[in-house]
Amino acid sequence: MKDIKCENYFCVYFYKGLCRLEAINLSVTGICNSCIYVDVDEVYLNKQREKLLAILKD
Repeated sequence: MKDIKCENYFCVYFYKGLCRLEAINLSVTGICNSCIYVDVDEVYLNKQREKLLAILKD
């Protein structure tokens, strides 16, 4: 694996701050064209949002 740094936690290729791909393609704006997003269940996502908001509220 090459050391391609990645900050997109929702990409399937993300692993411990690095991209699992050997090479990536970037758009003219610098966005990764190789990114595939993980499908997060809406109910789970909403529960997690509410939990975090409750923590931040205190």
